[in-house]
Amino acid sequence: MRRFTTMDDYCMDDGLDFLRRQLEFIEPEVYKVLYREIVYPQMIPVSTAAGPFANAITYQSMDRRMAARFMAVGADDMPLADISRDRTTMPVEHAGLGFRYALQELAEAQFMGIPLDQERANSVRRGVEEFAQNIAFLGDADHNLPGFLNNAGIPAASAPTGTWSTATADQIIADVNFGLTEVWDESATVHLPDTVAIPPAQFALLSTTLVGTEHNRSLLDVLNTSNVYYARTKQPLNIMPLAELEGIGAGSTDRMVVYEKNRRNLEFFFPMPLQFIAPQPVGLNVLVPGQFRVSGTAVRYPGAARFVDGL
Repeated sequence: MRRFTTMDDYCMDDGLDFLRRQLEFIEPEVYKVLYREIVYPQMIPVSTAAGPFANAITYQSMDRRMAARFMAVGADDMPLADISRDRTTMPVEHAGLGFRYALQELAEAQFMGIPLDQERANSVRRGVEEFAQNIAFLGDADHNLPGFLNNAGIPAASAPTGTWSTATADQIIADVNFGLTEVWDESATVHLPDTVAIPPAQFALLSTTLVGTEHNRSLLDVLNTSNVYYARTKQPLNIMPLAELEGIGAGSTDRMVVYEKNRRNLEFFFPMPLQFIAPQPVGLNVLVPGQFRVSGTAVRYPGAARFVDGL
């Protein structure tokens, strides 16, 4: 590492060279930091397949018509199978977030032979992930990016009981199974929901309410296996807390969403995750720009999900 005997020997080019070398270590470290609150990849399949230069995402939905019927021998009114396709296009939007160092900071760090603090780079990563999570869940109307939790195509209903804070254990179980059964039944058993997301307060209630003759099981444990998904697959239901569901239901009530989680049904498009660009001198500072490109959440089969409001 080049060292200087006096600060007068230091110049902007020295700062840029030092920062470039430091970023070789900073950038990988940023991606090692874990953020427990960022949950959209656990809730929605994420795709980067479109690539960083895509301007739009287009996907097709297909429906089949294939109704056979009785017909007379020799008749010429043969029923025909056919398909119909719908194309949906979502824009891809460019966004950015960066950080900077003062030239004085770089000079002092190099002069004393100490590494740069990576917290600013960590903050950029955190900010980008929060931005992506908000788009994935709630979309952005100004940029025509659809979200998942407020998607207009997903059917919504009121919980038969609702207000879980005063409901009995049996009523809460019935509310959850209402949503699951609605999806399974209305889709003619095509879609079998495996995931339930509820606000944190309701999740805490399920976790801490003890049921059974010996009060040795939580209501959450009971719900995991007392549902149509478990009956069909012998796998526990995936029940997750999600703060974004607070107050977004009809009448500003809390919302529950039940859905069949797979890439065929829904997908969040993130064509270009965060990329740091080469540092740039700006006055007495050095700017490190970060850029990314994001689209919305495609709900290809709205019938694979159901909103249940009034919790």
